[in-house]
Order: sequence, then C-alpha cells, then structure tokens
Amino acid sequence: MATFTPGSPLFAEVAEVFRATWPDRFFSTSDAAARIRQHACYDGFRGIAAVSAGHVIGFVYGYTNAPGQWWYDQIVQHAPRLSVKLNLADSFAFTELAVAASWRRHGVGQRLHDAVLRDLPHRYTVLSTQTDNVAALALYRHLGWDVLIPGMRFDGNAPDFAILGKALK
Repeated sequence: MATFTPGSPLFAEVAEVFRATWPDRFFSTSDAAARIRQHACYDGFRGIAAVSAGHVIGFVYGYTNAPGQWWYDQIVQHAPRLSVKLNLADSFAFTELAVAASWRRHGVGQRLHDAVLRDLPHRYTVLSTQTDNVAALALYRHLGWDVLIPGMRFDGNAPDFAILGKALK
C-alpha cells in the first residue's frame, strides 16, 4: 500500500484504474484524473493505492465532508425528503474504491478499505454506491457498514444509489 496525491508518480496509474473500472463515467484517463484532482483539493484528502510488481492494482480515496461539496449538498438536500436524519458533521466521505478486474476477489478491496479508514480523526464515514452493485454492497455490509438510505437518485438519469455509514469511534 502506498499513499498517492495528484503529484505522486502513482497518480497516472490510479487514474487509469479508475477509468477502466467505470468506462461509462469517463471518456479518458484524463477525465478520471480531473475528478480525483478536484477531490484532492478538499480538506482531509487521503488516497491509498495497492501496488503489485510496481503497478497500481487498486485504489481508494476520500476526504472530510463539508458543506459546499457536491455530494455533501446532495445528501443534505435529499435526506429530509426521504425522512432520514443524517448528520454528516465529523464524517469522512469514502469516495472511491476500485480494484483492477484481474485482482478482484483477492482481498485487495478490503485491505484498501481498512488502510484508508485507519486512524482517521472522524467519528463516522459515509459512502454511496449503486443499488445494483451487488459486489460492493456485499463487501461493505461484510465490513460493518449500515444502509442509511436504501435508494436515492442524485440526478434525473442516474441510477439509484444506496447511502451507507459506519462509525469509526
């Protein structure tokens, strides 16, 4: 495991794993890199890459939740309508976890998950994942995450997402 930032030597490979994992979200590796760079500007950014034989095989990152961030503002806007009380204060936005296809089901995702959450100063962590992403939901439930909102849509054409949370302290 190695930390990464947009300025680190691993960054280009992290962006490529991101693009390859979500080809429908990113037209190019530079699109994926731009998304990570945007998030890396937020307070509390933490990025971890899994490396094997000198190559990135997976990554995870997140940052401190705060008003004014798109995801935070979307959750705050939708939660009352869904009759959910959700306090995002003192929480870490567990933003992306991706593992190269050939390395899935080898424990890489769990090791990345544990590494990014280790010793965080936050009391909680929160994430969203597509409701039809069965593998991700199974992993998160196995790792002790609770479903806070079973289904919400961030924008009109997007798939439904589940919002999950986990106490860290």
